Amino acid sequence: MTDSYYINLCVRYSHHSVAAGILSQLREQVSSEHFHFWLVSLEELSRGEAELLDCSKQPSLVQRLSQAVAHYSKAVAALKVKGYCVSHHSVL
Repeated sequence: MTDSYYINLCVRYSHHSVAAGILSQLREQVSSEHFHFWLVSLEELSRGEAELLDCSKQPSLVQRLSQAVAHYSKAVAALKVKGYCVSHHSVL
């Protein structure tokens, strides 16, 4: 089975930290910057979701939300680097 299959399963069943680990390893093995920044974005989104679910590190919801927003911002920045977000009216 391929890595994309495992990533899909991890995200589907809320194992976002596992997905982030797989994406972190994959982003260094791609052949272009385009794919690198796409994987960086997916990794950061997964890390943000993992922050929201992990009550053991930070029991405060406000702190977890703050950390998640930081990861989401990094994900959007990675997409903007390669021009995925071409308009300021974009959803991202």
